[in-house]
Amino acid sequence: MSSAIRRRTLKMRSANSSDNARTETLVAREKIRCLKALLMELQRELESLTQVKTPSVEQGLDFYTEVSRFESEMIRRALKCADGHQGTAAQLLNLNTTTLNAMIKRYCIQLGPLIHEDKSESER
Repeated sequence: MSSAIRRRTLKMRSANSSDNARTETLVAREKIRCLKALLMELQRELESLTQVKTPSVEQGLDFYTEVSRFESEMIRRALKCADGHQGTAAQLLNLNTTTLNAMIKRYCIQLGPLIHEDKSESER
């Protein structure tokens, strides 16, 4: 191979590696941008979870029904966090296990669908 051809081949390889480096840099920047956007969305979702939704009292409401709804939702969330384990959920809620079990029965909370529902959501 002549020296002119070798020089031309080296220049082409150098240009290709430079183009590859630019492309990789652009791809990395796009990934970082997407991750930042995802992080912001997750942050908003986390903040919305901590906000307590209170019903409007202007039209009137049944206090005991709302308290029951709140308790039931808290129990469901604790059971999801504990993967359905009542002892762990009771600890999360600072309740005795027997008290939690009685409340699960009172509110007719189904344990099976909570666990399967949560796992199928995480698989998506």
